[in-house]
Amino acid sequence: RLSCIFAELYPETVASDLAMLGLCQMEKKPVETMTVADRLLKSMQDPWLNAYRIAGLVSQNRIKEAREAIAASKAAVPNVSVPYVAELGMLMQLKNHQETAQAIETLETKFGENMVKLTSFPEFEEFLKLRNWPAISCSTCRLQFLNRQLTGMPR
Repeated sequence: RLSCIFAELYPETVASDLAMLGLCQMEKKPVETMTVADRLLKSMQDPWLNAYRIAGLVSQNRIKEAREAIAASKAAVPNVSVPYVAELGMLMQLKNHQETAQAIETLETKFGENMVKLTSFPEFEEFLKLRNWPAISCSTCRLQFLNRQLTGMPR
């Protein structure tokens, strides 16, 4: 909790905001994380910070802004998977199965991400139940098989 003490001693400074950013994200507080990231964006002008805004924007149903934050973050750090994973979470929450399938494929091919960890997203279970997946690759089919093996779901 050193981050909390530091933030209390030096409120709304770049250093305390950086400490709070990690703390808010770790404690799964998307709106607070977004608020801190917004302050940091104003002072640091680093588009990478948009990655920290995505979950908060989605939780407030500000989807257009979330998509803009995803695009800015991807452009700033095209070889880092964080904004792509955030986008995938948003797409699953929106139940946009076509784009979810494409996002999984991008993550797997571009970053070699192991998509078995998607089982931590509650929305992913609904995605797996689909029978007529549009344009889903073999990698996603493997994911479905692995997920069912891990969770004991029937085939």
